[in-house]
Amino acid sequence: MPIQTRTVLNKLNKFMSHLNVCHSALLRHMKKRKIQTEFELQPLLINWIHEVLFDVNQNKLPLLGDFVLEDGKSIYSFSPADFNLIQRFLIRLIISPNSHRRNFQGALSVFGYWLKNMAGDLYNQLFKNDEDYWDVLTEIIDPVSFRQYKIP
Repeated sequence: MPIQTRTVLNKLNKFMSHLNVCHSALLRHMKKRKIQTEFELQPLLINWIHEVLFDVNQNKLPLLGDFVLEDGKSIYSFSPADFNLIQRFLIRLIISPNSHRRNFQGALSVFGYWLKNMAGDLYNQLFKNDEDYWDVLTEIIDPVSFRQYKIP
């Protein structure tokens, strides 16, 4: 049975809240390290997430929205190859019965992927490697962050 639209949107909303916490943690780390950028990170992140969800210019299916199926193709015939890497990750998160427990880890993973691949110079300035990224952000993110964004 397909998952209800409301459930998908609620789970994506919670994921996006966790992504905002990651972004705020990064800004705190940048301030502490006295590193500035000539551009705003959040609009770039939001635009990238939009492109991922709707698969702008990637020739994959959108995760959200309407699309037309080819003649004879069923919605049940889709495979992971029909979606991009981040969409597949989000699909697994959305359909997981424990997604509420995995949102933080998922948001850190997606945020790290975005930062490393879309703002690699900044990533390399801030972190020695992926393990350092995880250590730094998980240390910065605290219960205050979650209360600020009203994340349960």
